[in-house]
Formats: sequence, C-alpha cells, structure tokens
Amino acid sequence: MVCRLLLCLATSGLLLCGDGIAQAYKPPKFDKQAIDLEKIGLMEVERKKFATNLAGYVVNEIGVQKNAHRAAWARKLLGLALQLDRRNRAALVANHQFTRGVEPKRIETDYKPGPLAKLLIAQSQALAKTGGDENVYLSGLLLAAAVEMDPENEDAVYQLELYKLDIAAIDWEPITDGKPRKPVVAED
Repeated sequence: MVCRLLLCLATSGLLLCGDGIAQAYKPPKFDKQAIDLEKIGLMEVERKKFATNLAGYVVNEIGVQKNAHRAAWARKLLGLALQLDRRNRAALVANHQFTRGVEPKRIETDYKPGPLAKLLIAQSQALAKTGGDENVYLSGLLLAAAVEMDPENEDAVYQLELYKLDIAAIDWEPITDGKPRKPVVAED
C-alpha cells in the first residue's frame, strides 16, 4: 500500500492510483483553435455558458476517476469547453487540477446532466440546420457529449448514430490533441 502511494506521488499527472495501476489524465491541447468561433451559430455569451456547464459536468459528475473511459471523456469535454471559451475559469481550473490529480471543488451549474444533455441536443439540431462545416462539426460534438451525459436518451443516441452514418465519425483529435480538422461538410 505504501509503495503504491509513493509510486503515485512520484509520478506527475496522475488521476488516481488503484490496484497497482495509475490512470493518467492527459490535458487537452487547446493552443490551436479547432473551431472557427466566427463561423459558428453561437453567440459569445452562449459559448461561455456552455463552457462553464461542460466543465461543471466534468467536475461534478466525472471527477477524478480511475476509469480510463471516464478520464477520456473528461479530457474531451474540457477540451470542448476550452475551445468554446479559452479563458473559461471553471474549465481552466478543472484542467489544471485534474492534471495534478487534485479533486476540484464542485462547480455551480445551471443544469443537471439530463437537462444539460437535452439542451446540447437542441443546440446541436439548431447548428445542423444552420449548416456550414463549423456548425455541423460542432453539432456532432454536442450530440456525442449529450449521449455521454445521458446514454439512456434514445433520441440522442439515434441522432448521434445518424450523424455517424450520414456525415462523419466524431473526430475528437482536433479538440483533444490539437490535430488539424478534416471538413465534415463540403463548403460551396
């Protein structure tokens, strides 16, 4: 037990230690803008609100986890929050604390997970109807986030699966790894 604790303390960026295996939280790279904010159908105030609520979901519902799937989602959702609002306090603090294995304090949010997922679905639909590559790409990310938050919402799952069939697979690498984004819709 003491050896595991020392190993965990000696290794930086750990999420949690358990059963001899440490899960690392890898912070998203958000130095490159994956979404052109000037081309999306969200006002600045909406982007900031989504960023705060996404960060709040990560902190309040996912937290510091040893589950690799949940840690990956924390990274994706914080990456998305930081793409929507690079200076978002809640997202920046959570990202910093997760990187160091510190459990952040709960964040006051406007929505619980179910209502937040429904809001993300509605916004996804509005972005898809607006059209354009940036909006359609963001639409897919919001759908994927909604399904992660509320996997029992069959409408969201169905819409996400249709998105994957009709448009493209959800590509998180531009959000999490700073890789160039491929267009999902041909621009006229």
